Amino acid sequence: MSTRLDTNSRAATAGAQHARLLLAPICAAVLAACGGGGSSGIATGTLSGTAAVGAALANANVAITDAEKANACVQTTIVTTAVGGFTCSLIPGVKAPFLVVLTDPSGGHAPLVGLAPVAPAAGGSLVVNATPLTTAILGQLAGGDALALVDQRTLIDPAT
Repeated sequence: MSTRLDTNSRAATAGAQHARLLLAPICAAVLAACGGGGSSGIATGTLSGTAAVGAALANANVAITDAEKANACVQTTIVTTAVGGFTCSLIPGVKAPFLVVLTDPSGGHAPLVGLAPVAPAAGGSLVVNATPLTTAILGQLAGGDALALVDQRTLIDPAT
């Protein structure tokens, strides 16, 4: 009986991993908001978006990293506006996917995570919002913790 349970448990685990791999591109497409056509590869242009937790998340620190886990923005510091908005001018040559992590300096809200799986079209812009929903979806892809994507890019990078 225990052999049967062990086999079923391994099959369930393998099935869950397979489902995550199949869902990754679908979730990435859902998470990428409309904002002009995107392209894979090297980026130029801007990423912008809104941080919201039911209401706008003002004064949140924004960190946007590229496929190499490096800062993707020309700006050294990005903070959301009073209405939760942010804009990042991409460093020429950075590569998608871009991970957006917003932290509330007051500690009142857990970090929010968003994803841009593709680069904006040359000279264009792409919208990437970060909300509890985007964070939850990315958390499911990462096995429960969306912030794990900061170190485990293979889960979101279609090139790997």
